[in-house]
Amino acid sequence: MYISQRSQKILKIIHLLTISCWIGGCLAVFTLLYASDGARKDDELFGILLSSRFVAIIVVVYMGAFASFFTGLAYSICTNRGFVRHKWIIIKWGITIFLICFGAAFLASWSTRMFELVDNLGLAATGLEEFQTLRWRLLFAMSMQIVLLTVATVISVYRPWEDRENAARRLGSIQKGRRGIVAGRAPEVFPARVTGIDFPVEPVSREQGVKGVGPGPGASTGTSTRASSTSFGDRRPAGAGIPATNARTSGVVRTRRLFPAYSKIRRK
Repeated sequence: MYISQRSQKILKIIHLLTISCWIGGCLAVFTLLYASDGARKDDELFGILLSSRFVAIIVVVYMGAFASFFTGLAYSICTNRGFVRHKWIIIKWGITIFLICFGAAFLASWSTRMFELVDNLGLAATGLEEFQTLRWRLLFAMSMQIVLLTVATVISVYRPWEDRENAARRLGSIQKGRRGIVAGRAPEVFPARVTGIDFPVEPVSREQGVKGVGPGPGASTGTSTRASSTSFGDRRPAGAGIPATNARTSGVVRTRRLFPAYSKIRRK
């Protein structure tokens, strides 16, 4: 079930806002943890850590990680992007899931333990080795999140490998159509949107011809055959060997334009 273009834009804006909250929250927590080393009173240290904990829970976790995950999930389901259509989408999902799992497994426990030490010991907790270890771990974790989220944002803008993957996908469609032409199944496996050839569904009388154009010279009575019954063993569309007027009036094949790759197939 796909959504409209307007809904896609709204969803994309919400997703970008959640990423901004995630990155901004990590920057705020990093700054507060770094500034905690300069606290000179118990209240100052307690206030800094309480503020960092609030930002980490509300901004980073709820407004950032969870909101980004669910908006990205909705965007992958409700648009043609999918989950594994492109490599950059796979990388983005890998980064998102890794950061959420890492935060749930380590960051929550580290932050809780650090807050407990300050609540019990006050400013004296800064002299403990455990406190300093937890502080540097959290600083490293915030830095890692900022870097990985920046990488995810950059690849979302540049979308590397997408052009090459689309070209490979189009080439696969052309090769599949070529095999269908050799086997004599052109209309179904080599559609007009790829080759640029229109195959008429209903037969057209040679006497009737195209509307507004009389029958070509040498046209005989009867009804032309369908394009699906035309032999494609010679790898060329029906009507290619007769004059343009007769080809148009016969109603067998009307060539709008030929895809360049299809011309190469004909020459082989």
